[in-house]
Amino acid sequence: AFLDKIITIGGKSPRQVARTVLILLIFGYCTGRFTRSVFRHGIKRTLFYFGFLLWKGYKGDSGYQQEMTTVRKNFQHALYVEAVKNTSINKTLPTKSLTSDEILKKLKSWSNYEEELWNGKKRMSSGAVYHGGKELTELQ
Repeated sequence: AFLDKIITIGGKSPRQVARTVLILLIFGYCTGRFTRSVFRHGIKRTLFYFGFLLWKGYKGDSGYQQEMTTVRKNFQHALYVEAVKNTSINKTLPTKSLTSDEILKKLKSWSNYEEELWNGKKRMSSGAVYHGGKELTELQ
């Protein structure tokens, strides 16, 4: 009796009953997924994820990819020290190579770079692990 009242909310014809049942099934599935997510991850994370899905639907996959590319570039840019960032990049082999003195000078300037951390301490970052003796083992 109760079930008959629910499935005939949209009308009593077979097509209307089928539509109502389909809508109820979809609604039940969505509420089940939502409650499962809330129990597993909490309401805050579930709502943030729902907001993310709405944003992604509004921006589309290209907007999401563009945002991720921007974040990735900014993160990679923040990892390099200023001395390295200001050095020109050779995308092909140069016709004239650097001399050993120029290479050693560049390595020394990079190894002398210090960065102040959030707690006031200095962090040394050269990006290399080697002993550096005998003029870098006669520049390999």
